[in-house]
Amino acid sequence: MVDTIGEIMSSNVVTCDVENTIQEASRIMRDKTISCLVVLKSRIPAGIITERDIVYRLVTKNLDSTKVLVKEVMSSPLKTVNPEENVYYASRMMITNHIKKLPVVKNKKLVGIITQTDLTNFFADQRKDFILDNLRKSIKAAYPV
Repeated sequence: MVDTIGEIMSSNVVTCDVENTIQEASRIMRDKTISCLVVLKSRIPAGIITERDIVYRLVTKNLDSTKVLVKEVMSSPLKTVNPEENVYYASRMMITNHIKKLPVVKNKKLVGIITQTDLTNFFADQRKDFILDNLRKSIKAAYPV
């Protein structure tokens, strides 16, 4: 049974640097077909930039994406979680902080990311397993061998 974030997180996290321009970050997101990048400063997670950040903090203000740096638009301070934490802890943290993506950090090093989709899949699988287990028990009780 899955208990920890480390067991369901994605370990291939796409990143950019605080000194990248928004245009560079946007191209990375487009090319990788992802909606966010974890932002690093000296190889340490410093923030996160999402499509929403770009729209709300750049596009709506009509700023130049070739001149504005990621550090000016990213969400910071960065909320993170340890891979040994319980999945329910991550879910509560995301709900409480109104975030959809949560970088996973161990000893200041980025080791993964957990998303709302990861948690939805985890809870759906858990519910399916619960239902199937109860059906098996009911069938065994109704038709003992």
